[in-house]
Amino acid sequence: MSEQTCPFCKTQLDAEATVCHGCQAFQGIGRGGANGTVRQPHEVKAIAILFYTLCGLGVILFVVALSMGGQDSWIGIALAIIGFAGGRFNGWRSENNIQWFRKQ
Repeated sequence: MSEQTCPFCKTQLDAEATVCHGCQAFQGIGRGGANGTVRQPHEVKAIAILFYTLCGLGVILFVVALSMGGQDSWIGIALAIIGFAGGRFNGWRSENNIQWFRKQ
């Protein structure tokens, strides 16, 4: 079983640990910006799932529009592209951006 070390108090933690039992530091995904928000990995996954759902709805709308004559099929394509790009960009920004944070 591999271990990791808390960067703040140097406590040895399990590899799967997301909270330090020594200083209460936690792993999160930093978003930067003026308010310095930190999101938990499960929150980022939920946002990506919402975008991918939008992509799926776009594909369904595209297929339905094509079966009815195809006049508004561009709306389905646009939703699918936005949904896929949003989900992928959200995952890409966060997959290697997990850091340790400590409340001040």
